[in-house]
Amino acid sequence: MEDNAKTIINVAGDYVQSKHVDYEINNVEAGGIGIQFVNGKQTTIKPSASSTRKHDTSIPYTIRYINANDQSRIQRLQLLMRCLQNLKWIEEPKSADDFIDLFDGKPRECNIKWTDTLNQATVYYFLQQLLAQPYIEKVTGCSARSLMMNQFHFSNPRADEKRITDDNKRIINRLLLIINPQKQLPTKTEDFTNDVSDMSNTSWNYLEDGLHATKDINSRTK
Repeated sequence: MEDNAKTIINVAGDYVQSKHVDYEINNVEAGGIGIQFVNGKQTTIKPSASSTRKHDTSIPYTIRYINANDQSRIQRLQLLMRCLQNLKWIEEPKSADDFIDLFDGKPRECNIKWTDTLNQATVYYFLQQLLAQPYIEKVTGCSARSLMMNQFHFSNPRADEKRITDDNKRIINRLLLIINPQKQLPTKTEDFTNDVSDMSNTSWNYLEDGLHATKDINSRTK
C-alpha cells in the first residue's frame, strides 16, 4: 500500500512511480542547449563554441577580377555588361556600379538579375568558366554554386552541361575574351558588342584568332 501511495510522475513521456536514469538528454533545442540527467541529477548542457560554429552559407560573394589597368578594367566590364544585356541574359542593372562591384571581390548584394530566357545550367556553366580564368583570383567560399545561391538567389542550382547549347558555349568563350586583359580590344567595340551572338561576325573572329588590334578593326575587315 505504501508503494502505491507514491506520486506518479511523468518522465520523458512515461508515467512512472520511479525511474533510474544514468544518461539522458531531453528537450534539446535547435541550438544544441538541453537538459541532461546524470544519475538522477539535472544539469543544463550547452554546446562548446567549436560545436556551434557554423559556416555562414549566406555570404553574397563577388568575383575578384584582376586587371592592373583601371581604365581597361572598367571598359571591359562595361562591355561585358552591354553584351549580357544585348543577349537578354541579364536585366538592365539599376546602376552600372552594381555590375562593376560584382567583380570587386568584396561580399555585397549587387542586385544583378538573370533573365528567364537563360536556363540555370547556362548561368552555372558561365560562372564555372569565368572562375577558372587566370585573371580571376581564387576566393575561399566563392564558387559557381555559392554565387548562384547567395548572389543571384537561385534556390537549388545544378550544373548540367547537356542543357547548354554549342552556340551558348561559344558565346561564353567570347564574353571571356572581352575581359581578358591579355586581349587587346579593337578601337571600335560596337560591332561585336551588338552582335555577340552572330557567329559569322568578323569582329569576333578578330578576337578569337588571337590577333592584336593596332588600328581600327574596320580597316582590316573591308
